[in-house]
Amino acid sequence: MEPWKIAAIAALGASIVGYGVFANSSTNSNIMAGTLPTPAPTTVATTSKYIGKTLPAWTGMTQWVNTPAPVNLSALRGKPVLLEVFRTTCSHCQEAAPFLVRLHSRYAPRGVQFVGVQSPGAFNDVENPENDWNSVQSWIKEKGYTWPVGFDAKSAWFQGKFGKDVSYPSLFLIDPTGKVVFFQSGHTPDKAVELSVALEQIAPGKGNLSARSSDLGHFLAPGLNVGNDAASQKSLADDLAARLNAPKP
Repeated sequence: MEPWKIAAIAALGASIVGYGVFANSSTNSNIMAGTLPTPAPTTVATTSKYIGKTLPAWTGMTQWVNTPAPVNLSALRGKPVLLEVFRTTCSHCQEAAPFLVRLHSRYAPRGVQFVGVQSPGAFNDVENPENDWNSVQSWIKEKGYTWPVGFDAKSAWFQGKFGKDVSYPSLFLIDPTGKVVFFQSGHTPDKAVELSVALEQIAPGKGNLSARSSDLGHFLAPGLNVGNDAASQKSLADDLAARLNAPKP
């Protein structure tokens, strides 16, 4: 097995032992950028019920930050969009935040529009900080979100349109025509890799496949505990090249 994969497995195993089952735990921020990729160069997103569909429009979402006016989905047509629906007290949302900031610095210059929607879970709980717009704005500033973020009061759009069976964070990658081409819920290191690949496919960098996979590998390597030796770097780049060469979302 390639050296970088052995290191990644060891790191992931240690995090599981130290923190328990991931779904109910907090992940070390040092592995936010991703960990051992899945063997096949495809993603689970292709089976999502949202793929190929247009998301329902939101109305009444008037409270926004980092934008001079409220944002609506139809106005975002023409460019790819990464939409994150999150809750401020959700542990996975907190874990995903620093990685999304890194993704924004990489893909916003390539034309990907980032949009966030803070949608409270227990929206009838007046003590829940997710229902306090001032508290939400403080969280957004603390995490370093510089893109438009709207407040889905009482989850009128997310739970109102999608039903109660929703997960946080939910990430929708939308193509320039307004269709969802990638969907992901929750946040794990491996999902961070999958999301990065989907973004790289829809907004590729310069160069051929080899150059792009190598560049993406360098971006993800710090969180993968990849060795600095040439063999480990090549193994990671080859794995990413296989993923990038898979059918585009």
